[in-house]
Amino acid sequence: MKNLIFFTFIAIFFMTSCGSSGQNTSEEIDFTKPESVVQAVFDAAQSGNFEILKNLCDPIGENDGDTKRICTCADDEKNRAELIEYFKTGKVAGAAKINGEEAEVDFTFGPNGNDKETMKLINRDGKWYLYSF
Repeated sequence: MKNLIFFTFIAIFFMTSCGSSGQNTSEEIDFTKPESVVQAVFDAAQSGNFEILKNLCDPIGENDGDTKRICTCADDEKNRAELIEYFKTGKVAGAAKINGEEAEVDFTFGPNGNDKETMKLINRDGKWYLYSF
């Protein structure tokens, strides 16, 4: 019986600790780089760590509905499947174009990773946030 309890404990430990390894957290996102914020969306879609999405949108709420849908995937299971389908193949396609407090980051996404789009970001107190696309 002791062995069963011990092995159950070890199994639970490894399942919980290994399941989160390699997943990005909001502390690991470099909010001083617009590309890093956009990359976090792709990382969430690939890893299933949707909690990081909560911190990516404009903190004063001026962002558009598309970016709001991305940021609410942590709490909205309905949108997760679509996020995974369209953003798991996503890639940043070049350096950010920064103009004052606004930035644009070109990226590819979509079920085949062939769709091209531009994410617009806004700078709030030295940090970049998703604004529109």
